[in-house]
Amino acid sequence: MKRNKILATLLLVIFTIIGLASCSSFDDNQYDNMASVTFKLNGGTFKNSEHDVVYYYDLAEGTSCKVKVPGNQPDGSDITYAKKQIEGWYIDEEYTKPWDFDKDLLHANEHITIYIKWKSMFTYQFALNYIDPVTNEKVFLNNVKANEQTFKLSLDSGTINKIDEAVENNNYTCTYEFFDVQGQALSSTFSGSEYDVDIECEQKEESVTCEVYVKVIEGTWTIAKTHNDLATIKSGDKIYIRNDIDCQGNPIFNSSSALVSDVDGVTIEGNNHTVSNFVVDYSYDTKIGATIENKVGYVSLFKNLNNSIIKNVTFDNAICHVVDNNPGAKVLNELYIAPLAYMAKNTVIENVIIKVDYALTGKKYDEDSIVIADSNYSDNHIGIGIATGCTIGDNSTIIYINTEE
Repeated sequence: MKRNKILATLLLVIFTIIGLASCSSFDDNQYDNMASVTFKLNGGTFKNSEHDVVYYYDLAEGTSCKVKVPGNQPDGSDITYAKKQIEGWYIDEEYTKPWDFDKDLLHANEHITIYIKWKSMFTYQFALNYIDPVTNEKVFLNNVKANEQTFKLSLDSGTINKIDEAVENNNYTCTYEFFDVQGQALSSTFSGSEYDVDIECEQKEESVTCEVYVKVIEGTWTIAKTHNDLATIKSGDKIYIRNDIDCQGNPIFNSSSALVSDVDGVTIEGNNHTVSNFVVDYSYDTKIGATIENKVGYVSLFKNLNNSIIKNVTFDNAICHVVDNNPGAKVLNELYIAPLAYMAKNTVIENVIIKVDYALTGKKYDEDSIVIADSNYSDNHIGIGIATGCTIGDNSTIIYINTEE
């Protein structure tokens, strides 16, 4: 009998609990007029559940309050994610609008969603270094965190500015050519204002620092990556061509101007890259000691090139179109088609290849007034109209495609 009474009591307790649970399920609408905060765990776990956590606040009209972090720990450490830790709390999925639990307020009748942003508890980063060209010693530049999705190396404009400043202080220029610890070249792309380097930081159950090297060269150089970097040139400039450049029909090295200044001490290091699809416009000048009617025209990258060095570059598909529709008397006494320079003095041309497409339209010129700076014109100074004390390497070539109309 006693056992039956105990069993009846237990059944009564069970049915009472079920009844209370059923009643609570029908009272969900009691939250309709409350403010709420929904926490998106984004892979995290709270009380053995990965579901969203929702807190309700019964606020009188016109009032507000601070929001409580889920759990009993103010830093949110009751929410866990294996091998990760909370980096921040945000009210947008892109993590651009942070939520400050100490300052931000929830208002009456407001419903907000807070997203947790996670980061690895381990640090994966790249140590950027360069080898000093003079001392041959390793020089540390900067640590850069690996991309959180790809674990690869990306350099933003801020990091690039820091690198440039550091190497310039030692009278070097960074070329942004990248190498691993074995000295193997790493491919990279430049987009907008940042570099993406094709190297991945190894992921371990510990923090990892992967070493990467960048190349520096002595002195102050312009690192040419696009045709804009080749748009103009002046005396003393040093141009380091980092990659192949498609000029997309734009002029380079001031060659679009009829008043191109002489340049002295220019150095162009092409690194065996190709500069393609650019135009060279027709320009003219008055010969020294001649009358204004006795003029010389030239189609050249440079007008007067002195004490300079151009090497290890291919100029492909250079378009030189001379248009003269003047109906009057002949304007030019001589027309030089000299892709490198109209005049050059004490200049070295080494391992330079130029492929030129030229056409003469409009006024017809006397055959003997057109000077083509090819091997028939000069075996020693190909590509230069008038040369003095210049050295042209045997591996330099000018290729003409005559499309005269």
